Amino acid sequence: MAKLPPRIVTVDELVAKSVFEKEFEKLKKELETQQSITWQVVMGVGIAFVIAVGIIVTEVTLARDAYTNDTSTMEKEINGQAIQLNDLKNQIGNIKTLNPYLK
Repeated sequence: MAKLPPRIVTVDELVAKSVFEKEFEKLKKELETQQSITWQVVMGVGIAFVIAVGIIVTEVTLARDAYTNDTSTMEKEINGQAIQLNDLKNQIGNIKTLNPYLK
């Protein structure tokens, strides 16, 4: 394999190469900074999503429990009133059987 002769580099080429390398390093640092910011935004949005879902689940659970308690309380009241009504009907029926003129 033939050995290539040494190449003479001009000052302009050295300056251009140096400027290019500096600009490349600057762009590389900016890109790394942008990636870091993007990652932070993604993490922030993810955390906010998890918190929002947690709050919604808590609200739904509490609302369901309150609804269940309200409906069970109302059912108890309705059943109690139905029992009282049946008792009153039985009493009226007993009174009518004892007093034939009330029929």
